[in-house]
Amino acid sequence: MRHTTRAIASIAAVATLATGCATTDEITEPNETAIAEPSADTAPGDGAGDGAGKEANEGADGSAPIEPVTEEVVADDPANPPADGNGDEQAPGAPGEAAPGGGEECGALPTDPREQYPSGTAPGRMPGLGDETGEDSYWIEDIENNYDPCMPLSWIVFRGSLGHVDRPAGTAASMTDGIAFYINGKPVKGMQLFTAVEDVTRNADDSVNFAWGELGETTAAGITDHYSVTLRIENGELTAVDGDVDQFYGKWNDPRKQYQLGHG
Repeated sequence: MRHTTRAIASIAAVATLATGCATTDEITEPNETAIAEPSADTAPGDGAGDGAGKEANEGADGSAPIEPVTEEVVADDPANPPADGNGDEQAPGAPGEAAPGGGEECGALPTDPREQYPSGTAPGRMPGLGDETGEDSYWIEDIENNYDPCMPLSWIVFRGSLGHVDRPAGTAASMTDGIAFYINGKPVKGMQLFTAVEDVTRNADDSVNFAWGELGETTAAGITDHYSVTLRIENGELTAVDGDVDQFYGKWNDPRKQYQLGHG
């Protein structure tokens, strides 16, 4: 009986202890921190971070925000050459441009000789260049155009006959050829008559071999005398440097055989 009472007392003591521990270990939640209301003189967004952005976007005097400027850089397209200032694209080698490989500029004349004297055409007559030709005219019957505005030396061969202002003479003796030479696209002078232009060939050094023929003792005998020279530009002038030099200058400098080119 004593042991039973003692056990019941022990159980009661444990229950009392457990109840006390539960009461003692109860966790009390901390009070939430109160958030202060912003003052009336503080504008929203006036924090440190907002201040930096505002200073960057407003003028120094508080004026309207300054918009950032972005410049787009576009690289030149090599397929589309730049304009010449008038909205026109320039092709390499055009008159007025640097010649290919450097050196002199390409010739620019009031009228392009390739348009004035196209190969295979008979555009009309040429008046004499000076008083020595009188009223004679040269009537063009065919053209071989080798003009190049960017080459150091180029030429145009004319085939036709002499005549009057209104018509060709129409005789065998009046039939003759002529040639005009150009240095860097500019005419050396007018067209000069050589009875029969036989060959004009450019050499690798830009000199030119020029061959022509002349009548013999009689017109009926035809072209019996043949000549050739090598022509080169020296000191800016057309110069015969090899071959039948005297015969060439005898024809080239004859004022009675000079006729006016139509392109100026």
